[in-house]
Amino acid sequence: MVSPLVRASSYFRKLSRSIFQKYMATCENLCRYFGHCFGPQFHYLWASIPVVLFAYGYVSGMAMQFFPDLLTVLFLVAFPFVVVVHWILHGSFHRFGIPSVFSMVNRINHMYKNGTLLQGRPIAEYDQLLKDLTKLPILRMTTSLLDVAVFLIPAASYEIAVRGFGNLFAYLQAIAASIPHLMFFSYFTADLHFFRSRSEVRRKIYHLGGSPGHYYVFSLRRKLIIILLLTALSGYLLISLMAQKNIAEGHILQNVLFYAIVAFFNFALLMAMFLYNIYQSIYSLEKMSQSLRAGRQSETFTGTADKELARLSDGLFSAAERLLRQNRMLEIMVERRTRELKEANERLKQQQEILELELSMASEIQQLMNAEIPRKVGDYELYFYAMPSSKVSGDVCGVVETSEKIYLFLGDVSGHGVPAALVSMIAKQVFQSAVQDNPPLSLLCHRINHLLLKEMKTSAYMTAFFLALSRSADVEYCNAGHTRALCVRKDNTVEFLDTPGLLLGAMELNEEIFAPGKLTLCKGDVLFVYSDGISECENPEKEFFGEERLSYFLLKSRHLPPEDFAQSIMEELRLFRGNQPFADDISFLLVKPQA
Repeated sequence: MVSPLVRASSYFRKLSRSIFQKYMATCENLCRYFGHCFGPQFHYLWASIPVVLFAYGYVSGMAMQFFPDLLTVLFLVAFPFVVVVHWILHGSFHRFGIPSVFSMVNRINHMYKNGTLLQGRPIAEYDQLLKDLTKLPILRMTTSLLDVAVFLIPAASYEIAVRGFGNLFAYLQAIAASIPHLMFFSYFTADLHFFRSRSEVRRKIYHLGGSPGHYYVFSLRRKLIIILLLTALSGYLLISLMAQKNIAEGHILQNVLFYAIVAFFNFALLMAMFLYNIYQSIYSLEKMSQSLRAGRQSETFTGTADKELARLSDGLFSAAERLLRQNRMLEIMVERRTRELKEANERLKQQQEILELELSMASEIQQLMNAEIPRKVGDYELYFYAMPSSKVSGDVCGVVETSEKIYLFLGDVSGHGVPAALVSMIAKQVFQSAVQDNPPLSLLCHRINHLLLKEMKTSAYMTAFFLALSRSADVEYCNAGHTRALCVRKDNTVEFLDTPGLLLGAMELNEEIFAPGKLTLCKGDVLFVYSDGISECENPEKEFFGEERLSYFLLKSRHLPPEDFAQSIMEELRLFRGNQPFADDISFLLVKPQA
């Protein structure tokens, strides 16, 4: 259940908001007709009524009686005259060809048409307008001194003519007390009215690419001190009233109470305008910070003319503008870098496509070269198989038949991919040129090592296993740092073939380092030379396939046709590998005697 107090409070807020909105709408309509400077006059004329009542309350309190005829003179004669004077001074008749006596007012009215800021003017004119809108409340404050002459002095003259000089001192005190009230009511109403106009002009200057000027009048501290001094003055006058004799009499007490109420209302009105001005500034700063938090330039510009709030707003706006400018520069830089990266990526993609095409061609060429390995040489059946871990392989096989022997080798170049494949091509050419004079394998290894060092200027090296097959099934072999070869006899025994030797292409080596071995092959035997991509193939548990598993596989599969044998051993390796890609090139060479 909502309490009656809450309902009443909500109703009062809605009613106050509705009255204020209708009042401001009326003021804006009047400004469209009478000029942009009419608004402060409209507010001031209403705000001056409490000041007149303040002066009247003090005089009646000092005189210990009310003067209805004096109020009649004030509001029926002096008040309309004051209105006309203000309209003339501040250009409210400019539509009828009567300009203001102040050039500042005329400049402001010429920058507005029907209450709307004119567009398409130079930045300098908008900056001058901002300056005029900031300084105009001071002009309003100084011209309010005229109200004392136009408003209070005629009233005092009427009083002297009717009732003599008995209350003259009270009138002089009332005039002295009313002057600062009128001045600052005039300043506050004009300052509040032009808050939104200054904000609009600041935004216009910024959108035109300019920097709004830093114009301000009073500081908040000075405003507050003035309000407190006016309050102290009202309190002093109230004390002087209460210090009179016969204060306890009813009609005298009513006069003092009337003055106290009017003085308190003036204080409350001044403080309300002071606080509302601060609220407007804080609200605009809040809007500005929300825009900054959202990462966009604020469309809200403060219209305050207070020194502290103006500096705070300008500092925040400058920081926000600098931050957003840096953010925009960063966005532009990121966009440029992104575009450059995209273009570079496109170029890399094109180069990658070209490289893939070239690698595919190289792979085809390598496969064609491997296909050139003869399937039968003399009384021996040969079969070479190679599967690269990438497009091309660093494993190489060479077969050269001379007048006396058949030379074979299976090499494994360090590394993978294109560099290893290029070195393997060099190694094959070196091998083919080195065997032409039927050298022993130890000399052949020495020659190839020397030629590789001469031809290659890189850190690449090669391991190799060499065979020299004679017409009589005698086989000479030599291992240059390669995996051991296997010989599976027809009686299901397995021999591991190995000799002392070092890898090729890494350093100069003497011929004596390589010591060939010999064996005799019979029909039904199988000689298996392979690269370490088979024996060192790892499963998910990091175990090698190893020579033992390989020996077992050879014993059970050596009778298969070469193509079926190759397919079977690859299936065995994939099963062991766990269907993971192979980490190294795989190759092997089968040699079967036919006689």
